[in-house]
Amino acid sequence: MGTKNRIPKILLLNTGGTLMSIRGERGLAPGIGTDVVISAIPSLSTCFDIVAESLMNVSSANIQPEDWARIARRIHHVQADYDGVVVIHGTDTLAYTAAALSFMLARLRIPVVVTGSQIPLQDDTTDAKRNIVDACIVAASGYAGVMVVFGGKIIRGSRASKVYSGAIEAFRSINYPDIGFASDQRIHFFREYIPPPPVDRPVLYDHVCPQVILLKIIPGVGGEVLDLIEERAYRGVVIESIGKGGLPTSHPNLLDRVKNLVDQGIPVAVTTQCTYQGTNLEVYKNGRETLETGVIPTYDMSIEAVVTKMMWTLGKTDRMPVIRKMMLHNYAGELNYEAENGNGVLSA
Repeated sequence: MGTKNRIPKILLLNTGGTLMSIRGERGLAPGIGTDVVISAIPSLSTCFDIVAESLMNVSSANIQPEDWARIARRIHHVQADYDGVVVIHGTDTLAYTAAALSFMLARLRIPVVVTGSQIPLQDDTTDAKRNIVDACIVAASGYAGVMVVFGGKIIRGSRASKVYSGAIEAFRSINYPDIGFASDQRIHFFREYIPPPPVDRPVLYDHVCPQVILLKIIPGVGGEVLDLIEERAYRGVVIESIGKGGLPTSHPNLLDRVKNLVDQGIPVAVTTQCTYQGTNLEVYKNGRETLETGVIPTYDMSIEAVVTKMMWTLGKTDRMPVIRKMMLHNYAGELNYEAENGNGVLSA
């Protein structure tokens, strides 16, 4: 953490996205360097000891799970040398990266802040300058953990989701309060939502299994859609169902195919298409029948957290009881409740 005797040392880690983009004949694409960011925001150099580094400079649509691991490894290896890290990232997959980093970087000692912009840095109306300055202030705060700072909001990394495609305040915290806000180059944290500082040494868990698929249930979908899972050798499935999460029972073969996948050792997690309030498979008959197939309920986790957590879990184990237990355990504030013994019974 920074002290009164020196200015905070911040690593500005670039991965690309809209913030770094320039306009070309075929549209926006990342094309400026981190030196342009530093020169465009003079207060960065006066308020912080900024070290800029570019890991990659790509559209966030092109960010892959192996890139999450690359970012996590870099942060883990340098965290002892900095008061905080700011990751510049495109907005489209920013929430996936923030969630993945939340699982990969266990017991962080410093703030890791993921941010970006909806408008390129070099445009006159850009939101990039505000977001970068806010992110650096949060990165110097001393509050350890992965966070998203965007449009004045400070959101826990495992709870962020992009809910607007173009609005300046693009992100929301899903089923969890914002942990703070930024205004006029000042920040305020709601301390009751800040996790306690870690006691043990930081640990890096950078192995992920990208062979996870997200399926959206719509009226008319039958079990044949799940044949693709076995054909393509996916190792995990996340089903985005409707309402509180129960699967349709009008097509009996859908539940039969789900149970068959589970019986083969392929974990199936069920989430909901509703942005807020999560799943509860105990309410309706079809929900209880869905639970009987052996699926993993996801309660109040965001879709981004469920998907990245499944990839992260499968990177650690292929044992179904362990997978289930890990998916139902709260590692990074992604889950408000824990399930006892992995049986889906909520405990406060």
